[in-house]
Amino acid sequence: MINNKLCDKICRVLVAAMLTAYAGLASAETLRVEIDMSSFGNNGWMDLLFNPSDANSALTTARLYDFVGFDAAGGAETAGGVSGSLATGYTLDNLNSGSELFHSVSSGGRVRFNVDFNGAPGSAINRSLSTFTVAMYGADKTTLLGSGDSLTGALVQLYWQPPTTNAAGTVTTRIFDSAATVGTPLQSLPLPLPTPISPVPEPSAWLTLGMGLGLIALARRRKAGEASKG
Repeated sequence: MINNKLCDKICRVLVAAMLTAYAGLASAETLRVEIDMSSFGNNGWMDLLFNPSDANSALTTARLYDFVGFDAAGGAETAGGVSGSLATGYTLDNLNSGSELFHSVSSGGRVRFNVDFNGAPGSAINRSLSTFTVAMYGADKTTLLGSGDSLTGALVQLYWQPPTTNAAGTVTTRIFDSAATVGTPLQSLPLPLPTPISPVPEPSAWLTLGMGLGLIALARRRKAGEASKG
């Protein structure tokens, strides 16, 4: 017979591992995108696009906030699934042909923002990417700035791969111009935090979790019975 203490310990480890695994199937970490405008001039426009790679791309949103160097007076132009404001944060989705936020910036130094991706689970076989693109234009709204990608003009691109029931969502970064950097935020996240989307566990996973909880209850009853006999 398995020792009660050992059984209790094993069950607790099992349940903790299960809960941790499913909590991890959420969005990737928050990233900070920063552009050094010192060689671009004091005024311009930042073009932010979020597009699916194909019709199989799982629904995903990109939430942008903690803006620095963005010009509220200059305004913004949007297309597709864009909601929010500079004050509350913008949300872009990848539905249909995607979305675009074209925003005025006014800074001779650095402009930056935070971005969170949250997505519905994709197919384990076909985890189609969605691409978040950052490009810079001059004050005339037509002249591309920097040495970006030759096809898109992007200074940086973030590729979101959606989560599945067995893997968390991930973001891959590609930087085309040294004026762009991508890293983790230097300050605390604002509240309220974005709500992560976690896949629903498989029936077999629920069964394993239920067995673990049942073993814990059994071990406790055994302890209580031995205490009453003593």
